[in-house]
Amino acid sequence: MNKIKVKYLILIIGLLLVPVALNFILQIPCGLPIIGEPQTWLSFWSSFIGALASFAMIVVTIHTLRQNKMQLEEMKRQWEEEHRPHLTCRIIVYKKAFFLQVSNPSKYDASNVCITFGDKLIHNLDSKFQDMYINTSQNPVYIAAGKAWNSMIGWCEDINKEWCDKDFDITVDVMYNDKYNLHAVIPIKTFVKRINMLVQSPLEDSMEDLVLGLVKPHSVSNHKTVQVSLEEISKTLNRIASQMPNPDSAE
Repeated sequence: MNKIKVKYLILIIGLLLVPVALNFILQIPCGLPIIGEPQTWLSFWSSFIGALASFAMIVVTIHTLRQNKMQLEEMKRQWEEEHRPHLTCRIIVYKKAFFLQVSNPSKYDASNVCITFGDKLIHNLDSKFQDMYINTSQNPVYIAAGKAWNSMIGWCEDINKEWCDKDFDITVDVMYNDKYNLHAVIPIKTFVKRINMLVQSPLEDSMEDLVLGLVKPHSVSNHKTVQVSLEEISKTLNRIASQMPNPDSAE
């Protein structure tokens, strides 16, 4: 039994014992003049205690309603947290180049994504990439569920050479869906001349090349391209085999 139930039980027992206690208290002689008879005072105290009990019930009801409201608000907050996009920011290596990636690993799309970059990043970028970052800051983007926005920082060899003696943080501020925010701080020393970077593997590169070589763009969905292509090749080989003469029948 929790503490709240114990308190309520004690209160109920106390209210039940009050009339009995009053009956004994009113029979005690008092040296002071008292207006009214004991029956009158008993009736008064009964009404007064009843009013107090009603007030106590109102207080308990208000407290319960507040708790219910807080629980509903917490449930609503948890539901919104579970059913909203979550963006992350990181540096990746792809095709021997550094990319700044804002990804959406959640199941929900991120709309009206406004990305703002720190001045230190803009000033240290090669001039051919600066306009791209400035343009992105001025135009919101859309990042679907499971997708990412990528922007090239520079070739790994060039960045490792030009930034090897520098020490600054890449700051990225992202606002999306008009109410969510992301603030990322990435020290360049975490990726410049480091080998423990997020890199696309040669296998992934080969699979992409295979898809591009066997399937026409947009002919099938992305997650079925290689499978469909292999099925088409298998059907073609089976068709060719069926048209070839049977060695047993030739004899």
